[in-house]
Amino acid sequence: MAALKGAHKNLKPGAPLLARAFLLLGIPTLVTAVVLSLPMPDLDAYLADPAGTRITDRSGALLSVVPGPGGAFQIRAGPAGIPRECAEIFIALEDSRFRRHPGVDPIAVLRALADKVTSPAARSGASTLTMQLARLVEPRARSVPGKLVEAWWALRIESHLSKDRILAAYLDAVPFGRNTQGVGAAAWTYFGTDLARLTRAQLLALAIIPRNPTIYDPFDHPERLLATALALDARLHLGISPEGIQAAVRGVHGARPPSDAPHFARHVQGELLVGKLRASEGSLRTSLDLNLNHDIEARIRFVISRYTGSRVTNAAVVAIDNSTGAVIGWVGSRDFSDAEHSGQVDGALIRRQSASTLKPFLYACAIEKGWTAATLLPDVPVIFGAADEESYRPQNFDKRSHGVVRLRTALASSLNVPAVYTLSRLGLPVFLRTLKDLGFSMPVDAAARYGLGTAIGNAEVSLVELVHAFSVFPRGGALGDLVLVQGGPPDVHRVYDPFSAWMICNILSDPSARATGFGSHTYFRTSVPSMFKSGTSSEFTNLWCIGATPRYTVGAWAGNFDGRAVINKTGSIVPTQIVSEILNRLSEEHPLPQNARDFAPPPGVVSARIDTVTGLAATPFCDSTRTEYFRSQSEVPPPCDYHADPRTRGALLLDSLLASGETMRIVFPVNGQVFYLDETLRAGTQALPVSIAARNAGDVTVTVDGRRVSPGPQLSGIRIPLTRGSHLVVAEGARGSDRVRFEVR
Repeated sequence: MAALKGAHKNLKPGAPLLARAFLLLGIPTLVTAVVLSLPMPDLDAYLADPAGTRITDRSGALLSVVPGPGGAFQIRAGPAGIPRECAEIFIALEDSRFRRHPGVDPIAVLRALADKVTSPAARSGASTLTMQLARLVEPRARSVPGKLVEAWWALRIESHLSKDRILAAYLDAVPFGRNTQGVGAAAWTYFGTDLARLTRAQLLALAIIPRNPTIYDPFDHPERLLATALALDARLHLGISPEGIQAAVRGVHGARPPSDAPHFARHVQGELLVGKLRASEGSLRTSLDLNLNHDIEARIRFVISRYTGSRVTNAAVVAIDNSTGAVIGWVGSRDFSDAEHSGQVDGALIRRQSASTLKPFLYACAIEKGWTAATLLPDVPVIFGAADEESYRPQNFDKRSHGVVRLRTALASSLNVPAVYTLSRLGLPVFLRTLKDLGFSMPVDAAARYGLGTAIGNAEVSLVELVHAFSVFPRGGALGDLVLVQGGPPDVHRVYDPFSAWMICNILSDPSARATGFGSHTYFRTSVPSMFKSGTSSEFTNLWCIGATPRYTVGAWAGNFDGRAVINKTGSIVPTQIVSEILNRLSEEHPLPQNARDFAPPPGVVSARIDTVTGLAATPFCDSTRTEYFRSQSEVPPPCDYHADPRTRGALLLDSLLASGETMRIVFPVNGQVFYLDETLRAGTQALPVSIAARNAGDVTVTVDGRRVSPGPQLSGIRIPLTRGSHLVVAEGARGSDRVRFEVR
């Protein structure tokens, strides 16, 4: 106790009082500072609102402006886009001490109170620019309590934002009447030009309008605006000539900034509004090359004009830079303003039957599973099916069958039967998972809805999805998200191994392999090596073509938005011409080094001469051979013995239907398949054909529900009368057997 008393005596006189005073003054100050710095989610949301964002192409050329609330015309300039003279004039008129006060101007408040006492009718305001911004962020009634809340908000805003950011946020959203918000939009509404081009006199006139947009509207009340502008210039000593002010007010004329690439800009706006894209300082620089886009528009108009007799009214094109996955071209229709042909519809986004365009993705899956470009596939009339699925008998586009073909020919010539056969062997679920991995939006019931027809056109896709997915091949099997804005490349994921992706590039850039399906004279011609895949849906309602070089991928759709078929069987000539010419244009403007012009194979690829008929390694007995590529020496097929021994030539079709080491398979029906009787047909007249492939199996015994039936020739000849119930088909031979169970309802 004595020590404490001694210590107390050592304190200087008045020290306890000073300590208490510090606490009384310091704690409230600290609390106030903490409260002022608390998060302001409403302010953050206001600043993040994309309304008024300028959407530009990759070079900064304006494409469009995102409308404000209620469709208001608004252009965000941001701190960097507000001209210095514009800022000075608005500050001079609205808040001369803006850069010195903390959000509330005490001098203005005292002056307003004094005016109110001396002249009750006076309307001297004390709102600072920061307080006016607070009212824009959180609108409230103009009352004394409202003013107090605005003052508090203003103090908080000043603790979060710099003076330049506050001024820009206010000027970007202040109402100017005529459904116009922000000084950037007002420059166009009243003077028909960009904000940066306005004179000081025009800026003065513009700064007066927000005081009362109805009273000071320069179109309706030019004299009132002129008188106020002259008076303010004289009182504030702005140094603007009366003649200049008169010319500014009397020369008002409205306009809108030019817009371009409307379909692309609209899509980007949608992505911006849902938060998938973010603008910076009121601007969003996209990846689009506007000059290229103009060339695409011209190319579409020119090509379609050549086929007016074929009733082709529209086309859409998407182009991608393979190195980044960035969209560089996007045209949704022949003419955006063509109301007669629904020009505002974006053909790049409409989902349509894919025709043959998904075949490359299917065969890439097969190559990953160990198939090769030399693998034999059947191209004969075959009935396919799967569990809980209707029977399916595909035909080629030309209604012809080619017997047995190599995978290279089947893909390059776009043959339908081999594609459906490939999908039946790989399995529909596997392929649907791959399509989803490629970015295609598939319905949850895709398997039941599309079935094996997924291989040749049942599935619906958009042009944007298709072009994006197709770029996986020149990109070596890797794919990232579609890029719409300038910036770093996105994260990528691997869909196919490099060899499988390269093989698709090699096959689809092989003119000789196309000859079976397209002949030797086609529009698949470019100045650099290119890969192509075209497709025509049933009834000629959708014409497709996708093409790629090592650097670019371009896709086109042509047809009619109202679903009418193209006449005169134009096929895919229209989109193919568009794609090939755009690829030529890109290749000429952005040439690659000579050693990078072709699709480069990955390391370790093995080449070998094969027989073009059998797909086996060529021997001196083979008359027609070509070089084929394999991922390793172990994939190279054994020597061809078909031409040396004519007795073996009949086994080609079986080799295409049976896997290596497989001796017997019931090709149709498929285990678990369900069939339905047609009640309109006479009882006892309906039968189911059974197809069996057997190799070196000797005599084949076939039983149906335990009853032996005559096998007939392989792959045909057996027909089972249809009766309701579950049925079992068993095929047995000397070296193998197979069985399937199906149901008739």
